[in-house]
Amino acid sequence: MSNGNKIDLDAVRIRIDEIDQSLVELIAERFEITRKVGKYKKDHGLNPVDSERETRQFEKIAAISKELNVNPGLTAKILRLIIDEVVKNHKEI
Repeated sequence: MSNGNKIDLDAVRIRIDEIDQSLVELIAERFEITRKVGKYKKDHGLNPVDSERETRQFEKIAAISKELNVNPGLTAKILRLIIDEVVKNHKEI
């Protein structure tokens, strides 16, 4: 491997690390907001699960994934993990 490729690889890895940090920050922000939603639902006697909204979200994420050439199955799995954690948190509130 030439030194030029190593520098490019290092630069790409730095960018990957930045993206990973951004992803974690966005997940943290999402959970902060969904905690507010969970409190609202509790205060107003609403069900922690909103199946209709979930369905719309999965449809929207699938469309965005296809548009951006990302595997919709992968994004659905990620969203499912996040939503399951949100619902768990809502039930604990």
